[in-house]
Amino acid sequence: MVKQMARYVDEAVPAFHALPAQQIEEDVRDLVHRNLEYVMRMLRERRPPDPSELTGIADIVTQRAGAGIPLEAMLQASQVAIRSGWALLVQDAEPRDLDHVLVATSLFMQLQENVTAAVYAAYTTATRPCGPSRHDARHELINALLAGAPYERYAKRACIQLAERYHVVALRATQKSEPTNPDNAAHQDAWHQLAEQEVASLTGEPPLSSLTSAGGVILLPESSALRPSRAARQHIKALVHRLSTTNPWLVTATMTTSTVDEIPRAHLDAQGLLNLVNSLDRGPGLYELQDVMYEYQITRPGPANDALRALLNPLMDVNPKLLHTLQLFVAHDLDRHATAARLGKHPNTVDYRLKRIADITGYDPAHPPDMQRLSAALIAWRAYTEPTETSPYLDE
Repeated sequence: MVKQMARYVDEAVPAFHALPAQQIEEDVRDLVHRNLEYVMRMLRERRPPDPSELTGIADIVTQRAGAGIPLEAMLQASQVAIRSGWALLVQDAEPRDLDHVLVATSLFMQLQENVTAAVYAAYTTATRPCGPSRHDARHELINALLAGAPYERYAKRACIQLAERYHVVALRATQKSEPTNPDNAAHQDAWHQLAEQEVASLTGEPPLSSLTSAGGVILLPESSALRPSRAARQHIKALVHRLSTTNPWLVTATMTTSTVDEIPRAHLDAQGLLNLVNSLDRGPGLYELQDVMYEYQITRPGPANDALRALLNPLMDVNPKLLHTLQLFVAHDLDRHATAARLGKHPNTVDYRLKRIADITGYDPAHPPDMQRLSAALIAWRAYTEPTETSPYLDE
């Protein structure tokens, strides 16, 4: 049925012949197949498809608008596909089927109305000159790129020629001092403006970004200025530094690089790295996988990770201060005096707690191989624990 309907459309719409033969066959078959899916669902559910369900046709129309196929040809193709589908459906109908034919005919007429509206809307959007709506189109474009959804019509509407590869930069912004209202519009607008200005100065054009007052994501095209990866890292590291040195924010960022179609996966990877860096309290700056390879591997889900985290559970059960002391001991490079100063305690108190840790876990912080195991356990534990569970004020 699809082949027969595709032949009808191909014969009835000469404008498609301006495309390569293989492209014509693929486009017509795809267009007919999608219309046939709508028809089958419509007959099964006894209702025409909702406009929101016609995105498949909209994507085809957007692509063909970019190839120069006129609007009237796209409208004609969709009409022929629907008409031929109706003809194939009723060709074997008998007089006793009249009631069913009338119901089907009404549904086909409603389908024709909705498809015509969808084709017209998609075509006019794809061919609309850039104007005041360009900002909205950029927002829609980055949302589509991050979600792995069709993005071509948004790129055209935003007048953007997408690059083949992008640096995906995930950011977290925290204020250096406690804000009176962290979600106020002025704070958010200031962050947006600063970040977008800095990125625009780097790429020469407004950025593809999705930012909130707490951070977000920026997509940077792998242009000549941002290639090779070492040059990109230097530029983006400098950008993050400028954002962090401009009051009142501290900015932590992670970066991955991917093709445009792999952006959703790259975004997940960058966000995962950002969460890991945050759990490690690494502080502001730019981080990539090579900066936290050891910690990244330790925090991968699995039985080994579960076993590492289980090493520290007894400390929380006996006395959470022991776990807090171990964390500070590692953070201060195993310096008992620095740890004691941070705790506001005598070094002998630190020695006592470290001995208790050895007794409870079976691993002695004073013994290097055991300390390596305990450090790994801390990394695994912190990656799966909310920061509030280990308050720095436990000893106050």
